Amino acid sequence: MNAKGEIIDPFNGREDLRNQLIRTVGNAKERFHEDALRMMRAVRFVSQLAFSLSDQTKRAIQQYGELLRHVSIERITVEFEKMLSGKRPSLALALVADTELYRYLPQLNVDPQKFRSVCAHDWMMLQRVSESWTLLVHLLDIQDKQAFFKSWKLSNKQIKDIQLQSIGLRDVLENGWSKRIMYTIGEQASVSVNRILQLLRSNEYMNEHELLYIYSELPIHSLKDLDINGQDLLVWTGKKGGPWVSQLLKEIEEKVLYNELMNTKSSIRKWVQSCSQI
Repeated sequence: MNAKGEIIDPFNGREDLRNQLIRTVGNAKERFHEDALRMMRAVRFVSQLAFSLSDQTKRAIQQYGELLRHVSIERITVEFEKMLSGKRPSLALALVADTELYRYLPQLNVDPQKFRSVCAHDWMMLQRVSESWTLLVHLLDIQDKQAFFKSWKLSNKQIKDIQLQSIGLRDVLENGWSKRIMYTIGEQASVSVNRILQLLRSNEYMNEHELLYIYSELPIHSLKDLDINGQDLLVWTGKKGGPWVSQLLKEIEEKVLYNELMNTKSSIRKWVQSCSQI
């Protein structure tokens, strides 16, 4: 802007904004050789802003995609997660497929048709980036999820969340919802799994309010909610500690979860006694 308040726009940026178009500033080859991460930023902006990518920029990404090999994984992951969390992630993923940019992303150099199938889903329905990662490994049928997420340099907290959701998603798709799987993965992961089921148009999807009600009605939500602990079992039985303690706690946990045993110290002691443990 000059002293008169007039905008100086040598690259016609305002016109591109009006046309909702993403392009490099000047020569695309030069910009991508300066910083190859700009290719990821381009598709990320397409997702975040729901803009289009200029043909020239798209061709340049196709031509110079290999430059991404020289960019740190951490920087790529930041852009990839922003892309997955944008307004139009499916549109951006289609560009990643069209430009074959996925070939240079950690462990995503898969069959082209397999990656293309990822773009066919309405990713906008997801609300957490962990849900997007869970859907991605599900659609690509990634077997070694731990190695996959380590290659993307995700945090241990992220990996734990995604693995819980992956366990829940696989179990529900195979066996339907159960108290056991809700209890195992917890409330937040159950909600996330349910959201992914909705996106996949699975018959196992249920109304979220119903899901939350069922979860809230569980007698316990973790082993800590049991009215007894391992020390009680040691006192009641007079036995030495060992693997039997955790095994018996798991059996008690299961019975309480399915309302076969009241979660009170007296009821549990009577049951333990009836099983000749005391």
